[in-house]
Amino acid sequence: MADGYGKTSAGLWDVNARRKIFTLTDPDGAEVYSESFSPDGRVLATGDSRGNVYFWNTATGKVAGQLSEPTVGEGFTSLAYSENGRFLAAADANGAAYVWNTATGTLTTFPADPKNGGSMDVTITSDGKLVATGDGYGWIHVWDVATHAEVSSFKDPGGLSLFGLSISPNGKLLAGSVGGDTYLWDTATGKLLSTPTRTAGADIEAVEFSPDGRLLAIGDGTTADVLLWHANGAETQLAEQHGTGGYVLAFSPNGRTVAAVDGPDGSVKVDIWNSPAR
Repeated sequence: MADGYGKTSAGLWDVNARRKIFTLTDPDGAEVYSESFSPDGRVLATGDSRGNVYFWNTATGKVAGQLSEPTVGEGFTSLAYSENGRFLAAADANGAAYVWNTATGTLTTFPADPKNGGSMDVTITSDGKLVATGDGYGWIHVWDVATHAEVSSFKDPGGLSLFGLSISPNGKLLAGSVGGDTYLWDTATGKLLSTPTRTAGADIEAVEFSPDGRLLAIGDGTTADVLLWHANGAETQLAEQHGTGGYVLAFSPNGRTVAAVDGPDGSVKVDIWNSPAR
Protein backbone atom coordinates (compact mmCIF):
# COMPACT_ATOMS: atom_id res chain seq x y z
CA MET A 1 0.00 0.00 0.00
CA ALA A 2 1.01 3.64 -0.37
CA ASP A 3 0.45 6.82 1.61
CA GLY A 4 1.51 10.45 1.31
CA TYR A 5 -1.37 12.71 0.26
CA GLY A 6 -0.36 16.38 0.48
CA LYS A 7 3.30 15.59 1.08
CA THR A 8 6.26 15.77 -1.32
CA SER A 9 6.81 12.03 -1.01
CA ALA A 10 4.78 8.83 -0.86
CA GLY A 11 5.51 5.93 1.42
CA LEU A 12 5.41 2.41 0.01
CA TRP A 13 4.51 -0.15 2.66
CA ASP A 14 4.72 -3.92 3.04
CA VAL A 15 1.36 -4.59 4.70
CA ASN A 16 2.22 -8.09 5.87
CA ALA A 17 5.49 -6.97 7.48
CA ARG A 18 3.90 -3.70 8.67
CA ARG A 19 6.88 -1.62 7.59
CA LYS A 20 7.71 1.07 5.09
CA ILE A 21 10.01 -0.26 2.38
CA PHE A 22 10.51 2.85 0.22
CA THR A 23 10.04 6.61 0.41
CA LEU A 24 9.16 7.85 -3.08
CA THR A 25 10.13 11.53 -3.32
CA ASP A 26 8.48 13.55 -6.09
CA PRO A 27 11.30 14.48 -8.52
CA ASP A 28 9.98 18.05 -8.83
CA GLY A 29 9.43 18.51 -5.13
CA ALA A 30 5.69 18.88 -5.73
CA GLU A 31 2.98 17.59 -3.42
CA VAL A 32 1.56 14.14 -4.10
CA TYR A 33 -2.21 14.46 -4.64
CA SER A 34 -3.19 10.99 -5.87
CA GLU A 35 -1.98 7.40 -6.19
CA SER A 36 -3.00 4.20 -7.95
CA PHE A 37 -1.42 0.75 -8.19
CA SER A 38 -1.35 -1.19 -11.44
CA PRO A 39 -3.45 -4.38 -11.24
CA ASP A 40 -0.36 -6.59 -10.91
CA GLY A 41 1.09 -4.38 -8.15
CA ARG A 42 4.36 -3.86 -9.98
CA VAL A 43 3.85 -0.16 -10.61
CA LEU A 44 2.59 2.70 -8.46
CA ALA A 45 1.39 5.80 -10.28
CA THR A 46 1.48 9.10 -8.39
CA GLY A 47 -0.07 12.36 -9.53
CA ASP A 48 1.38 15.62 -8.24
CA SER A 49 0.36 19.24 -7.81
CA ARG A 50 2.21 20.33 -10.98
CA GLY A 51 0.39 18.06 -13.41
CA ASN A 52 2.92 15.22 -13.55
CA VAL A 53 2.30 11.49 -13.23
CA TYR A 54 5.24 9.35 -12.18
CA PHE A 55 5.40 5.57 -12.48
CA TRP A 56 7.37 3.87 -9.71
CA ASN A 57 8.78 0.36 -9.81
CA THR A 58 7.47 -1.11 -6.54
CA ALA A 59 10.31 -3.65 -6.38
CA THR A 60 13.08 -1.04 -6.55
CA GLY A 61 11.42 2.21 -5.48
CA LYS A 62 12.78 3.91 -8.62
CA VAL A 63 10.97 6.05 -11.21
CA ALA A 64 10.14 3.88 -14.22
CA GLY A 65 8.39 6.50 -16.35
CA GLN A 66 6.62 9.84 -16.46
CA LEU A 67 3.59 11.44 -18.06
CA SER A 68 2.99 15.18 -18.10
CA GLU A 69 0.03 17.36 -18.95
CA PRO A 70 1.25 20.97 -19.06
CA THR A 71 -2.27 22.45 -19.10
CA VAL A 72 -3.02 21.10 -15.63
CA GLY A 73 -2.61 24.09 -13.34
CA GLU A 74 -3.65 22.64 -10.00
CA GLY A 75 -2.54 19.03 -10.24
CA PHE A 76 -4.22 15.64 -10.42
CA THR A 77 -6.78 15.05 -7.68
CA SER A 78 -7.44 11.40 -8.53
CA LEU A 79 -5.90 8.49 -10.47
CA ALA A 80 -7.38 5.10 -11.38
CA TYR A 81 -6.01 2.16 -13.36
CA SER A 82 -8.31 0.00 -15.44
CA GLU A 83 -8.34 -3.61 -14.25
CA ASN A 84 -6.65 -4.78 -17.45
CA GLY A 85 -3.78 -2.37 -16.76
CA ARG A 86 -3.95 -0.85 -20.24
CA PHE A 87 -5.32 2.54 -19.21
CA LEU A 88 -4.71 5.10 -16.49
CA ALA A 89 -7.41 7.69 -15.81
CA ALA A 90 -6.84 11.01 -14.07
CA ALA A 91 -8.92 13.97 -12.94
CA ASP A 92 -7.65 17.46 -12.25
CA ALA A 93 -8.74 20.26 -9.95
CA ASN A 94 -10.07 22.25 -12.92
CA GLY A 95 -12.66 19.57 -13.76
CA ALA A 96 -11.04 17.89 -16.77
CA ALA A 97 -10.42 14.16 -17.16
CA TYR A 98 -7.59 12.33 -18.92
CA VAL A 99 -6.98 8.75 -20.02
CA TRP A 100 -3.55 7.47 -21.01
CA ASN A 101 -2.80 4.29 -22.89
CA THR A 102 -0.08 2.90 -20.62
CA ALA A 103 1.65 1.04 -23.46
CA THR A 104 1.86 3.90 -25.97
CA GLY A 105 1.47 6.98 -23.76
CA THR A 106 -1.34 8.23 -26.02
CA LEU A 107 -3.45 10.78 -24.18
CA THR A 108 -7.19 11.38 -24.50
CA THR A 109 -8.53 14.55 -22.85
CA PHE A 110 -12.10 15.17 -21.77
CA PRO A 111 -12.68 18.89 -21.20
CA ALA A 112 -14.01 20.45 -18.04
CA ASP A 113 -17.53 21.80 -17.91
CA PRO A 114 -17.01 25.50 -17.09
CA LYS A 115 -20.19 25.70 -15.00
CA ASN A 116 -19.14 22.85 -12.72
CA GLY A 117 -16.58 22.52 -9.94
CA GLY A 118 -13.20 20.80 -10.11
CA SER A 119 -13.13 17.02 -10.31
CA MET A 120 -12.95 15.27 -6.94
CA ASP A 121 -12.72 11.66 -8.12
CA VAL A 122 -12.30 9.55 -11.26
CA THR A 123 -13.22 5.93 -12.02
CA ILE A 124 -12.75 3.74 -15.09
CA THR A 125 -14.28 0.43 -16.17
CA SER A 126 -12.28 -2.80 -16.10
CA ASP A 127 -11.79 -2.74 -19.87
CA GLY A 128 -11.07 0.99 -20.02
CA LYS A 129 -14.03 1.76 -22.28
CA LEU A 130 -15.81 4.22 -19.96
CA VAL A 131 -14.45 6.86 -17.60
CA ALA A 132 -16.45 8.93 -15.11
CA THR A 133 -15.69 11.96 -12.95
CA GLY A 134 -17.50 13.55 -10.01
CA ASP A 135 -17.07 17.23 -9.22
CA GLY A 136 -17.42 19.71 -6.39
CA TYR A 137 -21.02 20.62 -7.26
CA GLY A 138 -22.32 17.05 -7.45
CA TRP A 139 -22.14 16.69 -11.25
CA ILE A 140 -21.09 13.35 -12.76
CA HIS A 141 -19.86 13.03 -16.33
CA VAL A 142 -19.46 9.67 -18.09
CA TRP A 143 -17.33 9.48 -21.25
CA ASP A 144 -16.70 6.90 -23.97
CA VAL A 145 -12.91 6.65 -24.15
CA ALA A 146 -12.75 5.43 -27.77
CA THR A 147 -15.16 7.93 -29.32
CA HIS A 148 -14.55 10.81 -26.87
CA ALA A 149 -18.34 11.24 -26.68
CA GLU A 150 -20.14 12.06 -23.45
CA VAL A 151 -22.38 9.10 -22.59
CA SER A 152 -24.32 10.86 -19.84
CA SER A 153 -24.15 13.66 -17.29
CA PHE A 154 -26.29 14.00 -14.19
CA LYS A 155 -26.29 15.52 -10.74
CA ASP A 156 -26.66 14.01 -7.31
CA PRO A 157 -29.89 15.09 -5.58
CA GLY A 158 -28.08 17.13 -2.95
CA GLY A 159 -25.77 18.98 -5.31
CA LEU A 160 -22.80 18.52 -2.98
CA SER A 161 -19.20 17.45 -3.55
CA LEU A 162 -18.72 13.84 -4.63
CA PHE A 163 -15.77 12.36 -2.76
CA GLY A 164 -16.26 8.68 -3.56
CA LEU A 165 -17.00 7.34 -7.04
CA SER A 166 -16.88 3.81 -8.43
CA ILE A 167 -18.11 2.30 -11.70
CA SER A 168 -19.06 -1.36 -11.84
CA PRO A 169 -16.77 -3.68 -13.84
CA ASN A 170 -19.33 -4.02 -16.66
CA GLY A 171 -19.91 -0.26 -16.74
CA LYS A 172 -23.66 -0.49 -16.08
CA LEU A 173 -23.77 0.93 -12.53
CA LEU A 174 -22.17 3.94 -10.91
CA ALA A 175 -21.93 4.46 -7.15
CA GLY A 176 -21.18 7.80 -5.53
CA SER A 177 -21.01 9.21 -2.01
CA VAL A 178 -22.08 12.60 -0.71
CA GLY A 179 -21.76 13.24 3.02
CA GLY A 180 -23.60 10.38 4.72
CA ASP A 181 -25.46 9.33 1.57
CA THR A 182 -24.55 6.71 -1.03
CA TYR A 183 -26.28 6.68 -4.40
CA LEU A 184 -26.49 4.10 -7.18
CA TRP A 185 -27.18 5.23 -10.77
CA ASP A 186 -27.67 3.69 -14.20
CA THR A 187 -24.51 4.80 -16.01
CA ALA A 188 -26.08 5.17 -19.46
CA THR A 189 -29.15 7.16 -18.43
CA GLY A 190 -28.22 8.74 -15.11
CA LYS A 191 -31.39 7.31 -13.55
CA LEU A 192 -31.19 6.97 -9.77
CA LEU A 193 -31.69 3.27 -9.03
CA SER A 194 -31.67 3.28 -5.25
CA THR A 195 -32.70 5.59 -2.47
CA PRO A 196 -29.67 6.94 -0.62
CA THR A 197 -28.03 4.83 2.04
CA ARG A 198 -28.19 7.35 4.88
CA THR A 199 -25.89 7.17 7.87
CA ALA A 200 -26.52 9.93 10.39
CA GLY A 201 -23.38 11.98 11.07
CA ALA A 202 -21.35 9.94 8.58
CA ASP A 203 -18.88 11.23 6.05
CA ILE A 204 -18.61 8.61 3.29
CA GLU A 205 -15.13 8.92 1.80
CA ALA A 206 -14.89 5.78 -0.34
CA VAL A 207 -17.07 3.39 -2.33
CA GLU A 208 -15.78 0.38 -4.22
CA PHE A 209 -17.36 -2.37 -6.33
CA SER A 210 -16.13 -5.94 -5.97
CA PRO A 211 -14.39 -7.41 -9.06
CA ASP A 212 -17.56 -9.30 -10.05
CA GLY A 213 -19.72 -6.20 -9.51
CA ARG A 214 -22.06 -7.93 -7.06
CA LEU A 215 -20.94 -6.18 -3.86
CA LEU A 216 -20.42 -2.55 -2.94
CA ALA A 217 -18.13 -1.54 -0.06
CA ILE A 218 -18.81 1.80 1.64
CA GLY A 219 -16.28 3.49 3.93
CA ASP A 220 -17.13 6.12 6.56
CA GLY A 221 -14.29 8.54 7.23
CA THR A 222 -15.85 9.76 10.49
CA THR A 223 -16.46 6.47 12.31
CA ALA A 224 -13.99 4.34 10.28
CA ASP A 225 -16.81 1.85 9.69
CA VAL A 226 -17.06 -0.23 6.53
CA LEU A 227 -20.36 -1.57 5.16
CA LEU A 228 -20.92 -4.18 2.46
CA TRP A 229 -24.10 -4.13 0.36
CA HIS A 230 -25.54 -6.08 -2.53
CA ALA A 231 -24.95 -3.84 -5.56
CA ASN A 232 -28.38 -4.45 -7.07
CA GLY A 233 -30.19 -1.36 -5.87
CA ALA A 234 -31.96 -3.26 -3.11
CA GLU A 235 -29.51 -2.10 -0.45
CA THR A 236 -29.47 -5.38 1.42
CA GLN A 237 -26.71 -5.06 3.98
CA LEU A 238 -24.35 -8.01 4.19
CA ALA A 239 -21.73 -7.09 6.76
CA GLU A 240 -20.42 -4.27 8.90
CA GLN A 241 -16.99 -3.73 10.41
CA HIS A 242 -16.64 -1.08 13.10
CA GLY A 243 -13.52 1.04 13.40
CA THR A 244 -11.87 -0.64 10.43
CA GLY A 245 -11.07 2.33 8.23
CA GLY A 246 -13.02 4.38 5.76
CA TYR A 247 -10.69 6.52 3.66
CA VAL A 248 -9.53 3.97 1.08
CA LEU A 249 -11.10 0.62 0.16
CA ALA A 250 -9.86 -2.17 -2.09
CA PHE A 251 -11.06 -5.67 -2.91
CA SER A 252 -8.63 -8.49 -3.64
CA PRO A 253 -8.71 -9.67 -7.30
CA ASN A 254 -10.88 -12.66 -6.34
CA GLY A 255 -13.23 -10.48 -4.28
CA ARG A 256 -12.84 -12.62 -1.18
CA THR A 257 -11.11 -10.02 0.99
CA VAL A 258 -11.43 -6.28 1.53
CA ALA A 259 -8.65 -3.93 2.65
CA ALA A 260 -9.63 -0.74 4.45
CA VAL A 261 -7.31 2.15 5.29
CA ASP A 262 -7.86 4.75 7.99
CA GLY A 263 -5.55 7.69 8.61
CA PRO A 264 -7.29 10.98 9.43
CA ASP A 265 -4.54 12.08 11.81
CA GLY A 266 -1.68 11.30 9.44
CA SER A 267 -1.17 7.77 10.76
CA VAL A 268 -1.96 4.74 8.65
CA LYS A 269 -4.07 1.80 9.81
CA VAL A 270 -4.84 -1.10 7.50
CA ASP A 271 -7.33 -3.89 8.16
CA ILE A 272 -7.89 -6.85 5.86
CA TRP A 273 -10.98 -9.00 6.38
CA ASN A 274 -12.96 -11.66 4.56
CA SER A 275 -15.97 -10.60 2.58
CA PRO A 276 -19.10 -12.72 3.16
CA ALA A 277 -20.47 -15.26 0.73
CA ARG A 278 -22.74 -13.73 -1.94
